[in-house]
Amino acid sequence: MNKLWFLVINLFIFGSTTSCVSLKRHKELEHRHQAVNALNDSCQAKQTRLMSQLDVSEQRYSSAQKINQGLMRDTARFNHDLRSARERIEQLDQQNAELARTSEILRKGSAAEQDQLLKELRETESKLRKREEDLILLERDVRSRETRIQEMQGMMDAQAQTLNNLRQTISKALLGFEESGLSVREQNGRVYVSLSEKLMFKVGSAEVDPRGRQAIQELGKVLAGNPDINIMVEGHTDDQGGDALNWDLSVRRATSIVKILVDNPQIAPARITAAGRGKHLPLELGKSAEARTRNRRTEIILTPQLDLLFQWLETR
Repeated sequence: MNKLWFLVINLFIFGSTTSCVSLKRHKELEHRHQAVNALNDSCQAKQTRLMSQLDVSEQRYSSAQKINQGLMRDTARFNHDLRSARERIEQLDQQNAELARTSEILRKGSAAEQDQLLKELRETESKLRKREEDLILLERDVRSRETRIQEMQGMMDAQAQTLNNLRQTISKALLGFEESGLSVREQNGRVYVSLSEKLMFKVGSAEVDPRGRQAIQELGKVLAGNPDINIMVEGHTDDQGGDALNWDLSVRRATSIVKILVDNPQIAPARITAAGRGKHLPLELGKSAEARTRNRRTEIILTPQLDLLFQWLETR
């Protein structure tokens, strides 16, 4: 890339000394350079906004998991209280039986003794009724919480199964590209499709190679059949070169892949986000040729839409 710029500058200097036509060419190049910079700034701003939205989604998903854990702890506690209540009722039943036996023994006793015994019996019956009412309310609350936990767990299990099925489908569809530097993995509730630079681009270029285009088109066929999956396309570079150059290259590469995906009319553009990461999220921190080769990649991150889960939480 540096050699290319050096050649362009030399041609510009040489041309400026020979003709007015070269001066016009220089101005045209300046305008195009300004347009590229403006486009890059726009992409940077959109990336920042979308990353903020992604962070919010991740926080909301984490909050949903915490709520689920809290409900499970509450259910365990209520089950313990329910068992204690039943044991207490059994104790009261035993006390009632004992009082009944005592009443029979004292039936012929004094009126005062009989009155006291009758009072104790009534107090015991009142306690039993109150305890039964509390037990009914507690059982209703436990059943309600268990129902909520089952509903939430069912939604989370369904999403997990959707991701697992998606990963398997993508792995089968892209089986022939693994030797070219393509891998599929599931991690933290997402599916990652990692594409090496060797498969997708020539060094320093944002134009997708024919083999890489074929892989993206095959992936697009799978994503077209899964409309509830959001798509994030991230471009990554190694640590060589300046930040501005790496940012620009990673954004342009991500955008090139997005253009191929949206060529499929069954993929809504609103599902897709393009982001350039430059050199700032490496897979390996080493500076060896192997580490830098691994870091030069494009990752397509697939996430289930959580709108239904959040709507369910807001109504509970």
